Amino acid sequence: MWIFEIYKKKNIMNIHTKITDMREVNRTVSMKKAMLLLMMCFIATISIWGADKVSFAFLKGEQGVSYVVDWKNLTIAGFSPKNWLEVRQTEQPEYNAKNEYENELKPRINDFISNANKQLENVGLFLSNDKGRKYTVYIRPGNITRKGDNTIECTFVETASGKVMAEFVVNGKGGTLGSMSNLWGDGMKSAGKKFGKVVCKGLGYDPTVRDRIDGVLSKVGIE
Repeated sequence: MWIFEIYKKKNIMNIHTKITDMREVNRTVSMKKAMLLLMMCFIATISIWGADKVSFAFLKGEQGVSYVVDWKNLTIAGFSPKNWLEVRQTEQPEYNAKNEYENELKPRINDFISNANKQLENVGLFLSNDKGRKYTVYIRPGNITRKGDNTIECTFVETASGKVMAEFVVNGKGGTLGSMSNLWGDGMKSAGKKFGKVVCKGLGYDPTVRDRIDGVLSKVGIE
C-alpha cells in the first residue's frame, strides 16, 4: 500500500507541475500578444500624429488638381532606362524590351492616379489631366525595382507662378506574383494610396477605424 501511495503522490505532483507549466506558457503568450498590441498602437499613433505632417490648406475650396508625370529621374533596378532596356533585352531576347517598357510598365502610373483619387474622394478632391487647374502636382518616379517597390517624389505648385506649395515622398510596396507589369501595378497602387492619405491628412480629414487599421498594417509591411 505504501508503494501505491508514493506512486499516487508522485503522479499528482507531475500533473500539478504540468498544469503550472501550461499556465506559464499561456501567461507568456498573453504577454507577447499584449506587447505586440501596444507596439501596433504606438506605430498607429506615430502614423497619425507624426511631426512630418504636411499642410494642404491651400487646397481648401479646390475640387481638382492638375497632375504631370515627370519620368526624368526614373531608374529601373538602379539602371537608367536606356541601360535597363539592354539588360532586359539580353535577359529575355524573345521579348521586345522597349515595348514592355513603353506599353506595359510606364502606363502603370495610371494605377497610382486611380488609387490616389479613391482616397481623395474623402475630401472632395481629385487629380485631373486637365492642365488648367489652379494647382498642379508633379509626380516624379525615382527608382523602381523589378518587383515594383518604388520611390515617388510629389511636388504641388501654383500653376501660374510655379511657386512650390508642398512636397513629399511616398514609397510604394510592389507585388510578389505575376509579370513585371503586374508587380509594378501593385507598387503604383500602394504609392497612390499613400499619396491620397497624406493629402487627406494634411486637409484635416479624420481617419476612419479602417483607415487607422490600414495605416498600422502598412507600417508593418502589409499592404
